[in-house]
Amino acid sequence: MKTIVLTGGGTAGHIMPNVALIPELKKHFDRIVYIGSKNGMEKDIIKKFSDIEFIEIETVKLIRKFTFKNLLIPIKLFKSINSCKKILKQIKPDIIFSKGGYVAVPVCSAGKSLGIKIISHESDFSFGLANKLILKKCNQRFWSAKIKCLHLDEVQFASLSIKTLAILKYLYYNVEKSALEGIFNGYF
Repeated sequence: MKTIVLTGGGTAGHIMPNVALIPELKKHFDRIVYIGSKNGMEKDIIKKFSDIEFIEIETVKLIRKFTFKNLLIPIKLFKSINSCKKILKQIKPDIIFSKGGYVAVPVCSAGKSLGIKIISHESDFSFGLANKLILKKCNQRFWSAKIKCLHLDEVQFASLSIKTLAILKYLYYNVEKSALEGIFNGYF
């Protein structure tokens, strides 16, 4: 029985791409399990699919300003990773597909420690924090931005400044492709 685990949540941008994949995934997997947060919108969206199993986990989100709640993140994340390990051992998935969001961090961390293949996808032009954190845990990484053709590895790409990315995006979409080939030595 081939099983895939989907994860991603917090915003619809992390959930709806997974939803869009479900019809095609059903052709290749006998079982599709979605691991999401207890309080996230993914729970309500995925429950509309009667044949997709939804498993809730405790998640931890970084608050991007000083707060004492952030001091508890390592403890909560450790607990969440251990919980995910137990869940993944029961499910025995062949692969994990992550769309990012804070729910993906414990799922992918647990999957990596169990030797499960992980694929991540970033739809945005720049990597979100969760996708940056799981980058090295993934066997395959994909993103929609066409900067991949610059032959940067994922860590180099993720560390580019927003200004640099904006310039590269402008060049890609506004400069004739033949001119870019000369600039970037055939990387396009």
